[in-house]
Amino acid sequence: MLVTYSVLFLVNCCLAGVIIDRFGKDIMLIPADENHFTVNVDVHVSKQFLGWVFSLGEQVKILSPEEVVEQMQGEVKRLVEQYDSRVKV
Repeated sequence: MLVTYSVLFLVNCCLAGVIIDRFGKDIMLIPADENHFTVNVDVHVSKQFLGWVFSLGEQVKILSPEEVVEQMQGEVKRLVEQYDSRVKV
């Protein structure tokens, strides 16, 4: 079962269009500094969602809730282990 979370992101301004395309025009992009904004959106957190966030690289960061940050950290750890060249398949 997917749970809906209100997720707060810190996003590089160059991705404003990507965020609007994904979440629609009815979201508030709040300036954080000269190069970033924050946005709070309701999402169903899944591996697909985490993969989408991961695909945006260093231009986006999940700030909260902590449970979703921990899910992302777990997925990153899993991927590192999966691609660790010392692990034999």
